[in-house]
Amino acid sequence: MNDPAPPHHPLPPAPRSGSVLSEQYMMTMFTMKDGSIVAGRISQENDDTLVVMTNPFDPAATKTISKPDIKSRDLSKVSLMPPGLLNTLKQDEILDLLAYLESMGDAQHPDFIKQADGE
Repeated sequence: MNDPAPPHHPLPPAPRSGSVLSEQYMMTMFTMKDGSIVAGRISQENDDTLVVMTNPFDPAATKTISKPDIKSRDLSKVSLMPPGLLNTLKQDEILDLLAYLESMGDAQHPDFIKQADGE
């Protein structure tokens, strides 16, 4: 058989709904004393205030909140990645994504070199 060898550094399995998420991928939910809720990722924090990125697709969309105005602060248990996102990609796009992740973005990595004549 001429099967290619499996990659020596396989990617970890994709997280499933309800699996444990790293804090870097979680939003923080702030319940304010006035009853409003602010959700996002903390980009800056000092003794008096927090700057929260409220839109994961627009890092410039921020809200500054005063710490004394916060009633509670909890990490969201829901991933920022929409469910089914991978299902929107075509096979070649998924393979490109895997090659990018495996190569760590190195365009000279063998995964990015197109094989000629089915080699």
